[in-house]
Amino acid sequence: MLHGNHNMLGGNLRQSLNGSINLTGPKCEKLTIPMCKNIGYTSASFPSYLTHTKQDEAALEVHQFFLLVQSGCSPKLKAFLCSAYAPPCKADKTYLLPCRELCQSAKSGCEGLMKRLGFSWPQHLNCDKLPLESTKQCFNGKTTPIKGKEIC
Repeated sequence: MLHGNHNMLGGNLRQSLNGSINLTGPKCEKLTIPMCKNIGYTSASFPSYLTHTKQDEAALEVHQFFLLVQSGCSPKLKAFLCSAYAPPCKADKTYLLPCRELCQSAKSGCEGLMKRLGFSWPQHLNCDKLPLESTKQCFNGKTTPIKGKEIC
């Protein structure tokens, strides 16, 4: 699957076949991904930092983890995956990345099972690239917004 390049301004930079460039900013949408119901927010921002431009694209990818979530390998997995593929939309219409600790908790709980099944933790979900919870610039998986970051 091809994804657009994410630029420094938080928009999605896509180049068409004729070479023209289209810069679009993030938009908040009602969160409709069934697996992501009741996770602490109701609006997601697209394009996402994983560069999904549409929620249905993100839904197809996150659904690949459905059985892993159902296995209960980590109580944090669902919140992490949803915040990665359909990030919470902030009041300023930008997204909130998942916190590194949320990712690490999900990964440490499920990585063993994934390996036993012949899978590895996806490279695009690299926990080390995510902000620390102490920065208060990320979604920590709790139902309450992080101080100063109103989640829609």
